[in-house]
Amino acid sequence: MSELNFEQLYYMALQNAPKKRKHDANWVHVCRLGPGSAKARQICKHFGIDPEGTQLEVKAESKEG
Repeated sequence: MSELNFEQLYYMALQNAPKKRKHDANWVHVCRLGPGSAKARQICKHFGIDPEGTQLEVKAESKEG
């Protein structure tokens, strides 16, 4: 079984975290997992997720350089 790195584990945690309300912005969902609003937005952008969107899906260009 291949080992997952921290990024992969964190992304899986975002995807599997309970109770993402349908109409909440993605950054709000991430914020509920611990980080503040500014860091939550950065995390979304890092994974290619639209912070203001309501669907937790990766955009085409993922992981900022």
